[in-house]
Amino acid sequence: MVDRQFDYVRYASGLFIKRYESKQGSQLTGVLYNKFMTLLNRELKNKLGENMGLPHCWYRWGDEVVRHDMPYLVWNHDNPRQTLVTFSGQVPDPPGRDDMSTFISSFADSFIARYGGDEGFEMAIDEVYSEAPFEFQNDYRVLRENLKQARSNVPLSNHTDLVRGLYAKAMSAYPMESFESTRIQKEQFSKVFDQALDEGLTADRLQQISETFWFYFCYHLRLHRDCHENVSAETLRIWREALPEAGEVYEEKMQNYAYYLFPDGSDDPVINELLEDRKERLDELGSIMAEMGCGEGS
Repeated sequence: MVDRQFDYVRYASGLFIKRYESKQGSQLTGVLYNKFMTLLNRELKNKLGENMGLPHCWYRWGDEVVRHDMPYLVWNHDNPRQTLVTFSGQVPDPPGRDDMSTFISSFADSFIARYGGDEGFEMAIDEVYSEAPFEFQNDYRVLRENLKQARSNVPLSNHTDLVRGLYAKAMSAYPMESFESTRIQKEQFSKVFDQALDEGLTADRLQQISETFWFYFCYHLRLHRDCHENVSAETLRIWREALPEAGEVYEEKMQNYAYYLFPDGSDDPVINELLEDRKERLDELGSIMAEMGCGEGS
């Protein structure tokens, strides 16, 4: 039996968060909460053939809930390295011992037992990514994780070949047919990252460049029809309206990376256009500053 009027998403969220806090003696991280909800949603479909209506999408850190559509969650960002999530209000009582609420309760216990340890979240992330819509997501994740682990202020030396191989594998899987509108940005990133590798930049700088592209790509990823579910029309509208600004931020960063890597210019048309656009942007900014009386001698 399933009650179609009952908010199973709210029930699952509250039950899991409260039970985790009780069993583990600590607050729940946003990462683990997202993985629980994603895997629960997946299992409900596979085992019971039920869709509990979870608003979620694939984004920067994997499959995650859409916070805007879940106002009963409180997200704490005080620690920049770890977001915590709590539940606001009372956990709703389930409508009797129905199939979905029983399954949710059992799944919460098994999830905490399996993934509640120090390394549990990594296993949960792996399981979530096992069903990513695009192979590129998994390949690029390997590149990102490798750069994150190798981060330092010294050149990568022999590690460069490994990074180059991971990068080449990821970009060969890029789903251009599904993201045709990002063709130019993908080409810009490839030209810049290739040069960064050739010059032996540090893992820190390589990670900055790779994250710039990944963050931009994810604005488009979450809007793909296979990468979101149960998201309100209003939220989708907001996401679409965010694309132009995301593109501007990306372009500005890529222009600066190109200027850093090609200080003497380039014959490559893609790089050359980035450099010309940067010069035009800075000239325009300089003119505005001069008109405001902020120029030299003011």
